[in-house]
Amino acid sequence: MTANRQLDIFDNLDLEHAYSCLYSLRLGEAISFFKIALNAPCPDSEQIYNAIDICTYWEPRLQPMDFYSLPDSRKRQKYFSDFLNDFRAYEFLKETKEFQSVLLQFLFNKIYLEEELSKETVETLSDLLMEHKKHQAASQLLKKFVKEKTSEHAFFYRLGQAQWLGDYKTDALKSYVRALLYFPETNFLERIESKNLQNLIHKYGPELTPAYAWLYCKIPFLEIGEDVEPINEKHALALQSYVLLHKAENARWESSPDMIDCRKELMQQNAELYAAYFSFLQKKKR
Repeated sequence: MTANRQLDIFDNLDLEHAYSCLYSLRLGEAISFFKIALNAPCPDSEQIYNAIDICTYWEPRLQPMDFYSLPDSRKRQKYFSDFLNDFRAYEFLKETKEFQSVLLQFLFNKIYLEEELSKETVETLSDLLMEHKKHQAASQLLKKFVKEKTSEHAFFYRLGQAQWLGDYKTDALKSYVRALLYFPETNFLERIESKNLQNLIHKYGPELTPAYAWLYCKIPFLEIGEDVEPINEKHALALQSYVLLHKAENARWESSPDMIDCRKELMQQNAELYAAYFSFLQKKKR
């Protein structure tokens, strides 16, 4: 809240009520109080008219937000999609940034309650939440989506980004590795905020980065589910190498009699990765 607006509010009780209604999204009431506030001595009429404009624009868009007004899930998804597009296109003035934040949080709260989330809605809303530094909300939304849509592996890149920007870097690294294991597609790599991971991707490629991330970044091994489908032969070989590296390390920890055979299998599959693993073991002996 600016100093000028604080002064206006102290001098104009109706203006105080108007902004209170604005930030609680009671926009019809806000319009009434803003219009009354215009009659006060020396009002900041430009600022008040801007506030009335924003209320007039958003009030009809908020009215169908009640679930009972849109009982059909498909109609709600269409409504949410249109609302998000309007939100992105609308030119919020500097003095209405607080309203913009409240409106976005309200929209997230409503969409998060949906039993089924559309891919397009989650893409748009998660990006908007991150743009406005609502990283925890973005993480919540994306966690829910990937839990419901287990085949949408690319969304783990978004989840990792939201977690990293929200300073949950350990969780972010796990999400990034999960994304690279299941869907090492270069179109999504710009969402990886970790410089260490980016360096590994540049040196070894996205397919093999999960294996080297364990060696050099201490990111724990992740179990690979049966639902993983290699996107090409390079990805298939990288998955095999990751599994063999995990197998070899487990054998070492368990002092298994199969340890030597596991290492030989890894060396035959990927000699460069085996050499890095052997160097890793030699350093641990020092």
